[in-house]
Amino acid sequence: MGGVIKPNRQQQGYALLDVALALTIFAFSITSLVVLLQQITDTSSSYARDRLIQSALDSYLTETKRKPVREMGGEYFDEALEINFRAEVVPLEMANADGNGLKDLYKLVVTAEFEDDGGPQEEVAELYIYQPETR
Repeated sequence: MGGVIKPNRQQQGYALLDVALALTIFAFSITSLVVLLQQITDTSSSYARDRLIQSALDSYLTETKRKPVREMGGEYFDEALEINFRAEVVPLEMANADGNGLKDLYKLVVTAEFEDDGGPQEEVAELYIYQPETR
């Protein structure tokens, strides 16, 4: 007689337990995926900010090296990026292979100071410059 077999009460309880277990596993999986995506986003944002700071430091270094030596030193605060730049010029004392002193050589040191998640940070860029005083 082609009737439908009805599960007994104990089998219905196991079906409910299976559904609850499946939903729990699904919830943990989705939560883990969301946490992973958040970490990827945070890392990407941090990397993008680091590249932006490095680019700003390179730009400031390039801009400063074009000035006369006596005007290279100083400070500048970039309000958009909240970075403080400081430039120093140090005369270099170097000699060539014959032992003769080389003149008009300078080391330009640019420091970028900024706040990050880890607290105060500092990036430094250095450049050797040959610039005769007649400029």
